[in-house]
Amino acid sequence: NIILDLNGHALTANLVTDGNDYWLTQVICNRGTLTIKDSSENHAGLISNTNTNTNACTRTVKNVGTLVIEGGTIRSEGAVALLNSAKCTIKGENTVLEATKVGYTGGWNNAVAAIENRNSGELIIENASVRSVSESAIYCDSTAASFIVYDGTFEGNENYGAFNGSAATKSGVVYGGKWSSDPSQILAEKHYVEKDGDWYVVKEMTTADVTV
Repeated sequence: NIILDLNGHALTANLVTDGNDYWLTQVICNRGTLTIKDSSENHAGLISNTNTNTNACTRTVKNVGTLVIEGGTIRSEGAVALLNSAKCTIKGENTVLEATKVGYTGGWNNAVAAIENRNSGELIIENASVRSVSESAIYCDSTAASFIVYDGTFEGNENYGAFNGSAATKSGVVYGGKWSSDPSQILAEKHYVEKDGDWYVVKEMTTADVTV
């Protein structure tokens, strides 16, 4: 078991990839049990791929083990912040996952998503800010994968929405959070969506909300 405390420091790499090796190249690849945290007071801890021209779908962090993210920012300036293909829990109001590349038009729906949840990935988000400038906050195209969201902020490009992928509406369950697009298709039972400006806010029904 490894605990990586960023403690306000940055762990960055300029990942240079092409069409053949993008899936082999990450800042961190977890195959065991890893916890990422940031104990700094200013929450400045960062793990980032700084190459804005990295091959589409290159991931800053790849998880094929057991991963807990409870602090820090995981960023990709050119592709995907996190690929989860196993067990991952994300928590902490100061935890950020972001894909910041502007203007990607390459045609891959998962090229610059903030989070890819694929294969048999089990993703639980208790709280976090997840955002992608050019695609979706959460991408899921495998019916064997699942994601559950309890709280957080999820922002995607207006053309892709906050969640995307062929299996997203079958694999996701949402109990809370603020969304840049309507998550009604993946709501948990006894929950509803309320519009608040540009945001869709998920809330739990009270007794007064339930009609007989």
